[in-house]
This record gives sequence, structure tokens and C-alpha cells, in this order.
Amino acid sequence: MPEPRIDRKIRQAKPYSRLAPVYDDLMEHVDYRQWAEYIERLLHRFHKRAEVVLDASCGTGTLAVHMCRRGYHMTGMDGAPEMLTIARKKMKRMALNIPILDGDMRDFKTTETFEVVLSMYDSINYLLNPDDLKRAFTCVHKALQPGGIFIFDICTEYNSLIHFSDDYSEDTINGIWFSRHTFYRKRDRIQFNDFRIREKNGDLYQEFHRQRVYKQAEIRDALLQAGFSLDGMFAGYTVQKPRSSTDRIHFVARRGK
Repeated sequence: MPEPRIDRKIRQAKPYSRLAPVYDDLMEHVDYRQWAEYIERLLHRFHKRAEVVLDASCGTGTLAVHMCRRGYHMTGMDGAPEMLTIARKKMKRMALNIPILDGDMRDFKTTETFEVVLSMYDSINYLLNPDDLKRAFTCVHKALQPGGIFIFDICTEYNSLIHFSDDYSEDTINGIWFSRHTFYRKRDRIQFNDFRIREKNGDLYQEFHRQRVYKQAEIRDALLQAGFSLDGMFAGYTVQKPRSSTDRIHFVARRGK
């Protein structure tokens, strides 16, 4: 099976633009309650008194909602305008006072600083080169209060090889058809996700997603260069050290006081 590629015969769309209306349904399998519980577990261990939190890749805001319900003062941010539109509607519908900001992790500034910054569900993997990684970490460092912590995760090569090396699926949600073909290119550690979306009016779009699979050492070095100390690296949803069979690694980094 050839690797996914940009199909010039189909209308091209930015990642998470045409997927936005079906994203929450597409991610229905994700246990956001478990994610929130795990984040809170890490906060109790590394920053017990933290209350003010920025979700720097909030998507449609579901995790921010769960964290807000646990008593945290949340702000959401994302670089995909269509996802932010849905997030704002969600906050209004739920009568939650969660500001939603438009911002690219590689180049953002906030008017306030935070005790905690989050970037969950392999959003960091969308930073495709070490320069982007360092830029994002530098922005997060500036957005944190002294002593604040940065919690994020990455998907590993094991995850790509086992689950996404060549996989195809399709579905229809609320009249919108979409398919997903995945391919992992080992030589440069790039995970491709080729989405085709047919909207209700029949228009067909392609969203071509790329993610970089980073080594632990690359992440650690970029954090140190941005001024962080690394408090911990953990296998998915645990406080255990990652293994060769770990499919997701969580990081806790701290800005110095």
C-alpha cells in the first residue's frame, strides 16, 4: 500500500478545519474524564496549589470543561479557528466562563501568566521540526509563572508501528462522510493521517495531517534549551518510567523560580 499523499484533484483544507464539525463524535472513544483525573494526579504531585491553567491546544474544549468542573480556572487556546468556534459555542451552551483564545503554540503571547500549561493528546507531535519545538517551549515558558509546570504528552514510534503504520477506516456522522488512512514513514519518523471529508452538499475535501515522532532525548533537550527543568517522564496515565512498549509518554517540566 503506497503512503498517503496530497491529492491535487481534491479540494485541500487545513487540518481540523473540515473535521471540526464531527471532531467530538470522532473522538467519542476518548475518556476525557480519565485524562482530567490523570492531570489532577500529576498536579497533586508536582503543583498542589495550582488553580490557573492554560490548555494551549484545547481543540473543541472538552478537556477544559472537565478541568473546570474540577475547580480549575481554565483558559483554552488553539490554532484552528474552526475548532475554536465549536469550543466557544460549547462554553456558551454550558454556561461556563472559560475564555477561548486564538493562538499558535509556536508563536503566542498572553496578557496573563499561568500556574500550569497543558498540551494534551499528542498535539506536540504536530510540531514538525526541532525549531518549532523549541519555539513552542519558549512561548510556554514565558506564559508560565515562576515555578509553574508544563504538562504534555507525545505519541511514540511504538504507537505508530503497532496502531497506525497502515490503517484505514471510514464513517458517516450527521450526514458528513469521512475516511482516514494512516501511514508511518520510519526513515524520518513522520506519521501521516489522510482524511477525506464529504460534506452534506457533496463537496469532497482532503485534510492531510503530519506528525513528527520525537525521541525522548529530543524532547528533553528542547525543554532544557527553553529554560525548563524536567520533573518527570511517565508511561501513559501512570507515574511509571516509559518502556519500549509505551505508546504515549507524559512529560512534566518546570519553569524555574
